[in-house]
Amino acid sequence: MSICKSELDSTKNWRVCRRETYIRITCVSFACFCHPRGGGQVVGQASCRISISMVNHNRYAYDTAEECFNCPVFCHSVPFGNWGVSSNVGSKQNANQFEGWNPGCSFGSGAQVQWNSCSVDYVKPDPNCQRLNFPDFAGLFPYPANNYPFSDPFFYNNSVPPFGSSRCVDQYSPCGSNVYGSVNFSFGVSNQTDYDEDGIADGGGCLDLNGQWINVQQNFMTVYELDENAPDDLIESIYFPNSLVQLSCTPDACFAVGDNNFDGRIDDIENQFSSAYLWPTLYQDNDDVFCSPSDPNVPCKRIDATVRIGRAFGYYIGPTPWQCSIYAQQDCDNEGGNWNSDNCTCGCSFSGGANACELQ
Repeated sequence: MSICKSELDSTKNWRVCRRETYIRITCVSFACFCHPRGGGQVVGQASCRISISMVNHNRYAYDTAEECFNCPVFCHSVPFGNWGVSSNVGSKQNANQFEGWNPGCSFGSGAQVQWNSCSVDYVKPDPNCQRLNFPDFAGLFPYPANNYPFSDPFFYNNSVPPFGSSRCVDQYSPCGSNVYGSVNFSFGVSNQTDYDEDGIADGGGCLDLNGQWINVQQNFMTVYELDENAPDDLIESIYFPNSLVQLSCTPDACFAVGDNNFDGRIDDIENQFSSAYLWPTLYQDNDDVFCSPSDPNVPCKRIDATVRIGRAFGYYIGPTPWQCSIYAQQDCDNEGGNWNSDNCTCGCSFSGGANACELQ
């Protein structure tokens, strides 16, 4: 695995040197390697091609100052803006990688759901909750599971319930999980086999990976407020532990353990309290200041979120089991004369003549 030689000593280059994605499959019975994104397949070798998508949830924003009235040139939608994510599994897009809360959740419609990107200019608490939405008056939005409100450098939110009565001082996205990046890679596997000769593979192929673990390493999200026809505004980089998922495979395909309806999405992906969701282990603000969640008041924190593997699916590429019985030639011999097995039709063709495949 390749990482920066001196991660903490080269903070100015951290975002650059950690962009290469490595995905380790933890193996028991066969050799394995770390494959860079999209790598790992040997030409001509049977393989199981795996697609992994990372998702975020539990998205929060504290004081923001990226889209304010006093910006010199590039303001376009004060104060709201769409946010994108560059990460170890993809680049930022003007899409739904880090949904906010305004004007309302899209739930798959594709509409952009934005954040107040200049909350620093608004009174707190927001009296009508039109510019800030957290904590909400109904008490429906959960608090960050990292000692909020005493785990950030802002004192304005120290009087939220149960420590006071302040509402609508920060921002929270109620819009569920967002896919922020995906990777595809291939692992060499043995050719599929059909032990019982029923024309259906029952060995080899993706089954070689059954029970193994996919471990997505060096996870980070660098979040931007996106500006059309102008430079995007860096908000924060947040770093996370490794994310793992176990594979359940047949010769033809792999799914994640926990994907019980085999749709590619892990079933508890919308359970934001799932232990699979990982909280940040490090924050880096737009001045390249680093801080740890254990630092008093976490001085460089501007946003929060959790991440995990949300989708895992694989399929087999390579030779398929024979469609004809291994005794096909014997069957043709029993016909008498010069007949050979035709592997295209699983029938017999006259020796020396073109078989059905050659006639297609």
